[in-house]
Amino acid sequence: MEEYEFFPHQEERRLLAEWKKEKDRKRREEIENELIHLYVRFGEYFKMSSNPDPKQAKMYLQKALKRKPNHPIANYRLAHIYYNEGRYAEAAYHFNQALSGSMDESLNDTQEMLSHMFLVNCGIFLAANALKQIEKMEARPYDEETVDRYRQAIFLHRIEDFHRALYRIITPESDEIVTEETYFSEQELLSPHEVMLCISEQDGFVVRFAGEFVKLEYQSFYVLATILHSERPMTGEDIRKTLFQTFFGRDVTDAAIRKIFERLRARIPFWDDIIETTRMGNKVGRSRKQGVSYRIFCRASDMFPWDWMNIRKILENRGIVVEELIGEGEAFRKRWEKTFTDAISPQEKQSIYFEQFLWHVFSYEKLPCLEGKAAMQAFHEENRFVCYLFYQEREEAYMLVNAENLRAEDLRREHDVYVVDPQFTWTYVQTHEEWCGPYFYRKYSQEGFRFNDLL
Repeated sequence: MEEYEFFPHQEERRLLAEWKKEKDRKRREEIENELIHLYVRFGEYFKMSSNPDPKQAKMYLQKALKRKPNHPIANYRLAHIYYNEGRYAEAAYHFNQALSGSMDESLNDTQEMLSHMFLVNCGIFLAANALKQIEKMEARPYDEETVDRYRQAIFLHRIEDFHRALYRIITPESDEIVTEETYFSEQELLSPHEVMLCISEQDGFVVRFAGEFVKLEYQSFYVLATILHSERPMTGEDIRKTLFQTFFGRDVTDAAIRKIFERLRARIPFWDDIIETTRMGNKVGRSRKQGVSYRIFCRASDMFPWDWMNIRKILENRGIVVEELIGEGEAFRKRWEKTFTDAISPQEKQSIYFEQFLWHVFSYEKLPCLEGKAAMQAFHEENRFVCYLFYQEREEAYMLVNAENLRAEDLRREHDVYVVDPQFTWTYVQTHEEWCGPYFYRKYSQEGFRFNDLL
């Protein structure tokens, strides 16, 4: 998340003073909404910055909810804080509140999916604790007739039964929920070419290979797991996007990613035996060596980046034929710039930080475009049997055939993704910012013009 200096108390005091003095009811509502937005923004900053402060984040998010109890993002962020603190009842309440937002102000698809996923985890932890309390109370006096009448309605009766269903083994070929016996017996059956990654309450994050044992901190563990699981080489940029921005919910610098790789190589004596390094243009990709496999042992409630369905699977599940165009991302970005921004001067582009994101031509209003729901509707109305999809900071691109089935909602969890027709007459953009986009722009605006006209 971008770091910047700000003075929350000054801005808060200014808005509160303006709100108290204002007599017009409509203007008071506008100021209060600004104040709520301010609290949420500061809550997100303190939660997601490189030096997070959960206490400050919680304070600002609670202030926002005091004024607007059903604010989806404030509830969502606060739920995550409570979840990380192990306060699962409070977390479950706020995840539910976040999911109850209005259509005009709701979570995006990724946040909604994660809310449901974490609600499952909250239920698991709360159920486990309740079963422990039931066992403790068995020796105390209670109305046995009444309790026995309801006991049959309980799905699980012993904490041991609960734990038996909470183990998971992940391999390149499968992802299974297993019994406790299978979970531990499989750890003794590793072949010499298998890497074992284990998340254990007792030992933490552990990696074993060829008789050697290494403990890692959690970020390094997930980096290694992500590389081993990937079917293609992962660059530092891939790790930053897939793991840190999407999974951990925060950004890191390229230098920080390089440091993580350096620590991993120094910390793991068998790194070169399991990881292969390849050159990908001016970047370095890392992947699992040929002949090396892995098994991940964890709780069923543990999540990994690949548990979130990737865009390719989403598209293929919709019946869209997806062809990956390896290394073509830069070519698509250059053509996008040449086609859509040819009338914008280099000086103007520099003033809007165009080199950071192509879509700044829309957010800085250099090109007339549709935004939000209007952009999504325009995208859905396009004839898009064939179209191309590419990213701001990735080298791969995709050709999509039968893309009529592609919905704007499918792209909500993607960061800075661009869709164009083969002739680059229109483009649809989903940004990484919740308050920017999505955008739709058509270079030729004459009525009735469609892709079919060019075939």
